[in-house]
Amino acid sequence: MTTSDQGASWTRKDLLRMHFAMPADEWIIRVVPVQPSGRVKSEKYTWRVFANIETVKFYRAQNAQDHHIFGRPNSTRYVLIDDINLDTVDKMKKDGLEPVVVLETSSLNGIPNLQAWVALSKEELPTKIASQAARLLAIRYKGDMGSTDAFHLGRLPGLRNRKLKYIDKNGGYPIVRFRMYKNEPLIPRCASMLIDEAREIDSRILTSSTKGGCELNSSNINIDNFDPLSYNMTPDDAIGIYEETANTLIKKLGSEYINDRSRMDYNIARHLFYKQFEFDEVVNVILYGSEKARERGLDYVLMSVSKATNKL
Repeated sequence: MTTSDQGASWTRKDLLRMHFAMPADEWIIRVVPVQPSGRVKSEKYTWRVFANIETVKFYRAQNAQDHHIFGRPNSTRYVLIDDINLDTVDKMKKDGLEPVVVLETSSLNGIPNLQAWVALSKEELPTKIASQAARLLAIRYKGDMGSTDAFHLGRLPGLRNRKLKYIDKNGGYPIVRFRMYKNEPLIPRCASMLIDEAREIDSRILTSSTKGGCELNSSNINIDNFDPLSYNMTPDDAIGIYEETANTLIKKLGSEYINDRSRMDYNIARHLFYKQFEFDEVVNVILYGSEKARERGLDYVLMSVSKATNKL
């Protein structure tokens, strides 16, 4: 067996461990180039193809050629909490929300950075409830709020985190590795309470967004009359504002905006600042409305919005 084959075999074993901890019929895989000008490739694989040795070799080859590899089960039963530490994992265990998988994705100044997956249910959850549960976890345990949508992807074990800030003195990148994993998708004892809390919050949002029997969805929002300072913006509101602003810019400035996602996000942020939206409100609109933001996360959103403020 060659060194390359042996490495692929080890990675495959790690991916199978992850699958057994979070079984699903399908896995979502996204191959993202380090350079923003490259093309993002997204695929859905059956779990057997996901962990097939030839597929694993493809992941490793792409990873070696300056690509990030992200993935997750195609299921709302599992949610991610990103950017936490070992103390947080211990607290989650004590709180009855023990993860089924904990991955060390990098280490900075000797402090490991972790991603944890929590199995919430044996049955599929409504997407908005899974998203709300992920947000509650991120708020409670100070995780990354940009990684809380129900289908947010995480890093995969046995592959490298190719963020430039983690490169070592020898030019190497850290391998994503397990800190812990379960052999099956054990539901933590307080998962049902978390789901109930997510449902209650979703119910309050739905109630607060209904006035006079008319649901305040994206088609009812008029950005010229929308006052972000006096309104509790929901994710649906943010998406509606993003779409309306995008349509306005396309009409004014041309259809070339459709294919330049970064330029679109930047100009939407500028437009909203001119409309007197606050920084946090603009962040929410880009975070929930932008396709690229869903791929790149909160760091990309903050960079885009901050650039827009510098040009005002």
